[in-house]
Amino acid sequence: MSWLIFILLFYITNVSRAIIQRRFLRRSHLPGELSAAFSNLLGLLPIGVIFGLAMPHDVRWSWTTAGLLAGQAIFIGLYITTAYKAIKMLPIAQFQTINQSQTLLVIILGSVVLGERLTLVQGIGGAFILSAAYLVALTVHRHKKRAADTSNGVKLAIFGAVCMAIGLVFEKAALGHMDTGAYYIYGFAAQSLVIWLLAAPHLERTTIHSITMSDLRNYAAMGTLAALAGMSYLTALSTADNISRISTLTAFSLPLTALIGYWLLKERDHARQVFAAIGLGLVGVIITTL
Repeated sequence: MSWLIFILLFYITNVSRAIIQRRFLRRSHLPGELSAAFSNLLGLLPIGVIFGLAMPHDVRWSWTTAGLLAGQAIFIGLYITTAYKAIKMLPIAQFQTINQSQTLLVIILGSVVLGERLTLVQGIGGAFILSAAYLVALTVHRHKKRAADTSNGVKLAIFGAVCMAIGLVFEKAALGHMDTGAYYIYGFAAQSLVIWLLAAPHLERTTIHSITMSDLRNYAAMGTLAALAGMSYLTALSTADNISRISTLTAFSLPLTALIGYWLLKERDHARQVFAAIGLGLVGVIITTL
């Protein structure tokens, strides 16, 4: 059960990253694509490479390995970029609740693609998780004070959740062809390439010159915490060797993020509906871990 320690580290780093991310992005003038790219460049990529080089980093190269690395890079890169855009539009509790629906998709894909067992209990728990995401999406749709932003934010969050679920399955499969240290190097580098390709159309000299030292510090903090959260997740996954179980447990970061966002960020719109959705999601998580 040593992987539980890394799940706890994931909670701490992931919640901290989410709060800093929302606080910074809601006042940032830069496109979400550029924020994702700079956070990756100043935090996630160097941290991953440093840790990867310090660890054993063997790879069994083949066309399959290259394809799996490309798949995880495309889908996780899309998720990271999409998340930066969606968090700019949605309160953190709403984004996190919709994002939690990826847990159900991971369970299904883990069963179909990786052959991991999908039980009736997991299916019931997953239904609760998906219901939580739907409740938040419905709440946002009915309250049209910020219709354009919230509607687009919900669509982006749903798209991101699907991308992340697919990316995590590619990631788990890729780890069957390399050790964790190698994935920190090659997996993170491939994600970085995709993120910068998505950001390239938004690169303008005037935009780059407007970035301040405070912005750079925030990018570095978000990227570093994202790297530590990712590595905590991957270590727990390698130890427990069950993507459905680990992905479900990581969803416990949702109520922590929502609670801290409620008090620190004062994001209290539709609080009853959001916390009802969080309750549904938690029930789903608990059922799925039985």
